[in-house]
Amino acid sequence: AESLKTSGGSLRLNSPVLRLAYATDGTAVGVDLLSGERVIATRAIISNLTIWDTYGRLVGLNRTPASISAQLKQLEGRGAYMLFLGLDQSASARLGADHLILLNDREPTRAQKSESTRMMFAASPAWDPRAPEGKLAVTVWTPADVSDWFAFHQDETAHEEQDQETLERLWPHLHAAMPELGDSVEVIESATPRTFHEVTRRKLGMVGGLCSTPGRLTSKSPFGSTPFRNLFLVGDTVSPSNGVDAVSRSALSLADVLAPRQ
Repeated sequence: AESLKTSGGSLRLNSPVLRLAYATDGTAVGVDLLSGERVIATRAIISNLTIWDTYGRLVGLNRTPASISAQLKQLEGRGAYMLFLGLDQSASARLGADHLILLNDREPTRAQKSESTRMMFAASPAWDPRAPEGKLAVTVWTPADVSDWFAFHQDETAHEEQDQETLERLWPHLHAAMPELGDSVEVIESATPRTFHEVTRRKLGMVGGLCSTPGRLTSKSPFGSTPFRNLFLVGDTVSPSNGVDAVSRSALSLADVLAPRQ
C-alpha cells in the first residue's frame, strides 16, 4: 500500500465493483461501484478476478464475444481442501524440513478420492501468531474436485459431514507419510472449496489456478490481454503458476507492458 501511494496511486477499501463502465461506442472507460460512483480509468483497467468472473461479472455476458465464452467453458480450474493445524514446537525438531510434498506411491483405485494422493505440508516459523501458544502454525493442502462440494444440500449439515469425512480420510494418510508427527499435532480448522467460495466469491471456490493443458501452455495470446484494448487480467487464472507467485509474476509482467522501465 505504501509503495502504491508513493508512486502516486490511491487505495480504496470497502468499495465493491459492480461492473465495467462503458462509453457510448462500447469502449470500457472505468468501473461502476456498488455505491453508484463511477471511477474513470485514464490508462488501463486491471482485473484480479478469475477469468470467469472478469467476463461474467465485470464485462457482462452480453458483451463477452462468443469465442471467449466458448473458451471459458473449456477451461478447468482446481479446488483445494486445507487443514490448519497446531504442531508442538518441541516436535518441529523431528521434521526433516518445514515444507514437504507428500505423495501416495500406490496407484489410486476409482473408489479412492484424489485428495489422498498428494498433500503439501508447510510449517510456519515460531514467530507466526496464528497457532496457539507453544505451537507452530501448519497448513496442509490437497487438491479437491470442486464438483464434489457443490452438489445440492438441504442445509449445511451435509457440507459439515462431508468436511468431517474428508478430514477422517486424510488424517491417516498424513500420519502414515509423517509418523514423526505422533500425537503432537492437532486440527485447528479446515477449509473446503465451499469455504473458499464464501470468503473469496471465486467461481466454485477454485483457488488453485487453471489446470495446465498443452494448448494453454503453448498459447501465443498476449499475457493477460482481453478483446478490450484497455482491460487486462492478472492472477492465477492467466498465469502458468499458482497462488501469490502467480499474482506477483503476472502483475510484474503487465507493469512492464503498461509502464516499461526506463
